[in-house]
Amino acid sequence: MQLETALKRLDILVGQLSATTTAPADLSEAWTEIDDLLKSVIAPAIKSGGSLPLEEEAKAEIGNLISEIAALEQKLQIKARALDTFAPRKNSDDPV
Repeated sequence: MQLETALKRLDILVGQLSATTTAPADLSEAWTEIDDLLKSVIAPAIKSGGSLPLEEEAKAEIGNLISEIAALEQKLQIKARALDTFAPRKNSDDPV
């Protein structure tokens, strides 16, 4: 049951992040929660097999969530790189 609850929360977080563009701090908080869910609940359950066998629908949902998380992580890395390289410049036409 704990695995099912964690998967539902993970689905909610991924859905929220996919639907909105948020500030880097918000993304970081959500990613921290996702990372915690993966490390503390989902990965141990899958490794130990204690919560398995899962229904095919649950396995497909886990696969979809992992794919969405990977895509979100890639977007977050791109945004972080963009923020790191951003250097504001003054246009010569702008008033002081």
